[in-house]
Amino acid sequence: MKKNVFLISFLLFTISAHAQINMKMDGDESDWTNDPVLIEAPNNVEGYFPAEVGAAVTDIVDVKEVKAKFVDNRIYFFIRFWGGPVWPNHAQKEVNNDMITLYRNRGYYHIILDLDNDPSTGRNTFEYYKNWMTPLGYRHLQGEQNTENIGGEIVLGLETDSGYKISHPISGKAKSIQYTGEDITYQCPLTGICSPIYSFNYHVPDPDTVKQVSWTGALYDMVLNENVWVGHGWGYDFLEMGCEVTPLVKYWHDKGFDYFQPGDTIGLAAFIETPIDDWGIDMTQRGELVVPPLPKRPANIVFDGDDSDWADKPVIIHAPDNVEGCFPREVGAAINDIVDIKEVKAFVNADEDALYFLIRFWGGPVWPNYSLIKNDPNYGTIYRHRGYYSLMLDLDNNRETGWDTRYYETHLTPLGYRWSQGMENTDYIGAETDFWVGLYVNWSAPHPDNGRVRYIEYYSDNTIPVDVKDLDMTIFEYNVSDPDSIATMHFDGYIANDSSMAWFAHAFGYDFIECGFSLSELKTYWQNKGFDFLQPGQTIGISAMVETPIDNWGSDVTPRGEIKIPGSVKVAGNAGTSIPHKLLLYGNYPNPFNMETAIRYLLPQTEYVMVEIYNTLGRKVRTLTSARFSAGMHTIHWNGLDDFGNPVAGGIYLCVLRCKKTQIIMRMLLLK
Repeated sequence: MKKNVFLISFLLFTISAHAQINMKMDGDESDWTNDPVLIEAPNNVEGYFPAEVGAAVTDIVDVKEVKAKFVDNRIYFFIRFWGGPVWPNHAQKEVNNDMITLYRNRGYYHIILDLDNDPSTGRNTFEYYKNWMTPLGYRHLQGEQNTENIGGEIVLGLETDSGYKISHPISGKAKSIQYTGEDITYQCPLTGICSPIYSFNYHVPDPDTVKQVSWTGALYDMVLNENVWVGHGWGYDFLEMGCEVTPLVKYWHDKGFDYFQPGDTIGLAAFIETPIDDWGIDMTQRGELVVPPLPKRPANIVFDGDDSDWADKPVIIHAPDNVEGCFPREVGAAINDIVDIKEVKAFVNADEDALYFLIRFWGGPVWPNYSLIKNDPNYGTIYRHRGYYSLMLDLDNNRETGWDTRYYETHLTPLGYRWSQGMENTDYIGAETDFWVGLYVNWSAPHPDNGRVRYIEYYSDNTIPVDVKDLDMTIFEYNVSDPDSIATMHFDGYIANDSSMAWFAHAFGYDFIECGFSLSELKTYWQNKGFDFLQPGQTIGISAMVETPIDNWGSDVTPRGEIKIPGSVKVAGNAGTSIPHKLLLYGNYPNPFNMETAIRYLLPQTEYVMVEIYNTLGRKVRTLTSARFSAGMHTIHWNGLDDFGNPVAGGIYLCVLRCKKTQIIMRMLLLK
C-alpha cells in the first residue's frame, strides 16, 4: 500500500522554474526583510510646525522609514509609518445633513527621485510646496540634523480614492487607483496652482476595494505603445509599490538625459499627502540608491498588428492550404482557411534573450474569429471568440526525442496524415517544449456578456509526455490582469505570477498573429533538469500549431522549421545527443499505443538501471530491464505483455525507471 501511495504522489511532482524575481505587492513584508533602511524619519509631534509650514501631522501618515531597490528593470519602494492601519485610513471626514459622520479613504503616496544626484537642480525639497514651506525645510531652518535636501527631477506615486464608509450611496465604492510619474523640474507659482508634466499616468480599470488594498498588472502606455508594469500593496503600517522604469528612461532620454545608467547614484525622499492632515504633507530627508545594470526590455518587433517590421525576416516554414474533406475522421481535423497556417517566421534576439515568431494564415480575419457560433433563443445568432496559437520547440534538434508532431493526443495530426500518405513537406519535430497564447472573449452583441474578455494567457508545457492533458508538466503560466478587448488585440509587457516575472507580447493582424516571449524561464526549467538548451550557437527545430473551436478543436500543425540561437557555440558536441547532468526519462512513443511503444532515457554516466511497468493499483506487471548501461541515450520497448507473456488490459500504466537513489515515473496509455 505504501508503494501505491508513493507512485501516485510521484505523478503530482512538478519542477518549479524562475525567470525574473517577482516582488509580491501583497501586504506581506517578508520579501523586504533583508533590505537595508535607506531613510529613517522622525516621529513628528502634533503642533510642532507653525501655520506657515502647512503640515498637520498624525501618526497614521507620518513616515518612519523608507526602503528601495531595483529588481531587473523595475524599481520598488517600501514606506513604513509610525501608526496604522494605514489603509483604509478614513482620511476625509464629513458630517452630512442628518449629522451622520462619513469617512472617505484617500491619499497620495510618493517617492521623489533626484536622478542626477545634484541637490542644486530640480525641485528643492526645503522650499515651498504649492504655497507653504515643507516640514523638512522647517526642520532644516531650525538647525536640526539629518535634514538633507534633494533636488528632485521626478516624483513617482500611488494616488487612491474610495467612497464614503457608511450610510452613503457610494459607500465603499473605489473611485480611482492611479499610478503617476511626474516631471517636477518646473517650479510651482506662488498661487499654488501647478500643471503637472507626466512621464506616465495610469489608471487601474474597474477599481474596487480589493484592488485598492493590493493590485499588480501591466497598464497600456499610449506613448510607448506597450504595457507597463506597476503595482502596490498595503500592510498594517506600510505601503509597498513598484513600477517598470521603461517609461522613465524613455521620457528623460527624449529630453536629452540618459538617467538610470549602471553605477548612477539616485537621491530619494518620501512625500505623503492625505486629507486627514488637511492636505498637509510629510516630507522625509534624503536617502540614496545605486542603479545596477538594468536588462533591456525586448523591443525588436513592435506588436501593433502591422507586419512591416517582419519584411526582412525570412519565412522558416511554408505550410499547405488544406482542403475541406481532405482528412478522414480519425485525424480529428476540421479545416477552414481562417485557422489554416500558411507560413511561419521566427528568430531569437540574444541581447534581449527573447524569441519572436509570426504565424500567417491562408484566410482572415483571424481575430475576432467568431470561432464558436450558437443560436440562442433569446438573442439569435451569437459568437464567442477563442483560440490557442502555439510554437512547438525541438530544443535538442533531435526529432527522435520529445513529442512527435505527427501525433496529438489520440489521433494523427494533419501533418501526420499527410506524412502517412507519402506527401512532400511533412518533416516533423520531436518537441520538448511548447509556447501558447490563449484567448477567450465572451459572446457578441446583443448578448448581455458582449465583449467580456474571460482571459488572455501565456503558458508553456514540457511536451515530452505526449498525453499532456492528463499529466501536468506546466513550465510556466502567466495571465494578463484585467484583460480587455484592446489587450486581446495586442499586448506587450511584463507579467507576474506567484514567483516570477517575464515579458510576453502578441498582436493580431488581418491574417497573422505575431508573438514574443522571454526565454529565461525555459532555460532555467531545463537547466534544473540537467540540460543547457537555448545556448548561443545551438539550433532548434520549430513547428506551429493552432487550435480553435471553429475547427471543432481540430489542430493544424505545420512541417518542421529551424532557427539558430545567435552567438558562438557554448557546449561542444551534438546538441541532439548531449549528455545531461542527471537522469532523464523521455516520453514513450507512440502514446497512446496499442501494439508496442518505445521508451527512451538518457544516462549521465554508466549506471545500473531497472525499468518496470506498474498498473495504477501499484502492482508490477513487467520488468523490462535490470542491467548496467553506459552514459547516453537508450531505448527499450514494451509490447503490452506481462512477465508471463500474457496481454494486459487496456488502460493507464506507469513506467518506473530506477537508478541508484533516483526514481522517475511516467504514464502511458495502452489502447485495446
